[in-house]
Amino acid sequence: NVRLSPAEVATVLAHCEPRVVVASHELDNLLADDDSDLQVPRNEDDLAEILYTSGTTSTPKGVAIRHSNSALFLRNNPDWTGRAWLHASPMFTFAGLTFVYTPMRMGLRTLYLPRFTVADWLRLLADEAPTNCFLVPSMVELLVADPASSTADWSSVEMISVGSAPIAPTTLARLQDLVPDAQVTNAYSMTEAGTAYFFMAKGQQREHPGSVGRVIPPAEVRIVDDDGAELSAGEIGNVEVKPAGRMREYYRAPEATREVFHPDGWLRTGDLGWLDAAGYLSISGRAKDVIIRGGLNIHAADVEAVLYEHSAVREAAVVGAPHPVLGEEVVAFVVLRAGATASADELIAHCAGRLANYAVPRRVHRVDDLPRNATGKVMKRDLVEPDFVP
Repeated sequence: NVRLSPAEVATVLAHCEPRVVVASHELDNLLADDDSDLQVPRNEDDLAEILYTSGTTSTPKGVAIRHSNSALFLRNNPDWTGRAWLHASPMFTFAGLTFVYTPMRMGLRTLYLPRFTVADWLRLLADEAPTNCFLVPSMVELLVADPASSTADWSSVEMISVGSAPIAPTTLARLQDLVPDAQVTNAYSMTEAGTAYFFMAKGQQREHPGSVGRVIPPAEVRIVDDDGAELSAGEIGNVEVKPAGRMREYYRAPEATREVFHPDGWLRTGDLGWLDAAGYLSISGRAKDVIIRGGLNIHAADVEAVLYEHSAVREAAVVGAPHPVLGEEVVAFVVLRAGATASADELIAHCAGRLANYAVPRRVHRVDDLPRNATGKVMKRDLVEPDFVP
């Protein structure tokens, strides 16, 4: 991660114990003169990668990926050979790496933007006519908010996958409006799960708003309560997935592995969600992203989704702030669209008409930007009320 501090880089390097470092000319002048090809014998249980989690809730952990649970694509000759895949996720993330080598395995050209801007994205859209795209929610927000997107030629695009962070249903709907004939899906997976991911068929997004789709077999998904008992359709609980292939683990961290990975192959995702009767999964938020106000559970993602419905709101993040009586209070941070105006009272009133009274934010702070990590996830631990002193 090129945005890490020297101390953080040192921690990662000490943990993964590398023998070789591959560095950019822009970042490192300690490059070897040997430019010969490198090929290393390996077996299925050898390490293929160690990917470090984003660390939104804790210190990043290295996910050990073996060759046996990395390259699981079928070997065939797809009919999209030669087409182009456009993405801009950082190379040091799971999404960034996946959307380089996955298109290669599919026979697609990879169009990579090292730094996302709406202007550059639309330029490549016009010049290269990509058929497949990957976007993180923050990129989608910028695209749908820019007037240039509505006049751009999106006709080449057949599929847009959105992932790496939650996205409001209204934002996804605006993206679908830009590409009415394309498949738009809110992808869901995690570095620990790897090949367990969810898919939304073309045309299903409007029928299942807010859903991330159905799990792709042979992977499995289930919703369980805090005691591990499986819940029925429609009940919110802990999302667990069972990936295909060998179970992954945290590198040199057996205790952390036991906390997340069941011995029988099921993985605790740390997310809350529910399955409908047809098996479509909806994510309610992080298990640790639940605000408990006066004994009542409030899912921050639900409040954020309502804030996104307000025409003036470009981005929103909801957190729990300490309260001496209720335990926690609901506090929102919002970024307004360019040229838009909305007072805190107006946004609170907007929520009051759509949420239970205990879930309505008591305070709303307007900010210029939300703190995000390199994958686009909001770092809620960095959201601090201007007038709040713990």
